[in-house]
Amino acid sequence: EFRRVLFRSGTMSEAARRLFVSQPGLTKAIRELEQEMGIIIFDRTNKGIEVSKDGAIFLGYARQVLEQASL
Repeated sequence: EFRRVLFRSGTMSEAARRLFVSQPGLTKAIRELEQEMGIIIFDRTNKGIEVSKDGAIFLGYARQVLEQASL
């Protein structure tokens, strides 16, 4: 859900609004996850956010784990 909202939103501010969380809180959570995993999940530009190459791989694995957990 989180990944889809971020991808569709294009900006952290819009994603935070759609997820009903604060933008600083969402940004902090993503940065903490990136630090923990040792990768950049989202490339940040002045135009918004895009999923990085490493982020696409990570999010693919995360989706698989969540699908397996829901079985």
